[in-house]
Amino acid sequence: MRASHANAAEIADVPETTVEGWYGYLRCRCSKQLLSDQFYIGGVGHIVEIDETSLKKKSKHNRGRHFPEYWLVGGVDRSSGQWFGRIIDTDRIQKKLFPVVRKFINPGYFRGNTLLGMYATYVTERKPKRGVLIRTLTNHPSLQDLNYTHKYVNHTEHYVDPETGTHTNTIEGLWEIDIKRLIKVMQGMTKSALDGYLVEYMWHSWYFPREATTAQVMCGLVQLINRQGA
Repeated sequence: MRASHANAAEIADVPETTVEGWYGYLRCRCSKQLLSDQFYIGGVGHIVEIDETSLKKKSKHNRGRHFPEYWLVGGVDRSSGQWFGRIIDTDRIQKKLFPVVRKFINPGYFRGNTLLGMYATYVTERKPKRGVLIRTLTNHPSLQDLNYTHKYVNHTEHYVDPETGTHTNTIEGLWEIDIKRLIKVMQGMTKSALDGYLVEYMWHSWYFPREATTAQVMCGLVQLINRQGA
């Protein structure tokens, strides 16, 4: 599923619409398997990096059509390479983000980062009458029952915390290599189409090791179709 529609159509000597239909069919199969299995990453002794990135298509020189902004939030398990991603709109408030964290990350060791922007996403500071109260994913009321250990890095100051060594380079690299590069090759992508590509990449990371060959992945697809039936 890595070849573009045009390349695959040329190789198979079929119309691009046929390739598009088959790609969509296979992604539906992958989605069905993901939904039927337990879909969690992390756990005791695991380190999970979380991050969010803007997927807005930029206008050249701030001219012409302006595109709506939407964000991809997700996490990657450093040990297994398994990851999840979900598209959210510009309203990136904790009320929307924390349920995503709770849904996809097992209780255990957790590593995240603060949002670069006007306010913090995963870390907030409150100033009651005495001292400063720092609220993280460890002690937030909606998540504290999951026993996360939350270490974070403030990207406005540094990309690797000098005291703890905390960083989110793995998840940021995943966004750049797997997602943003694909969007660039496709010359932009609609929000609805991106959901299908996220399913494809997540399925690949969940059921195959990083070094899996194309032949192994294709064999896995055939076995998946046989198990699920027509």
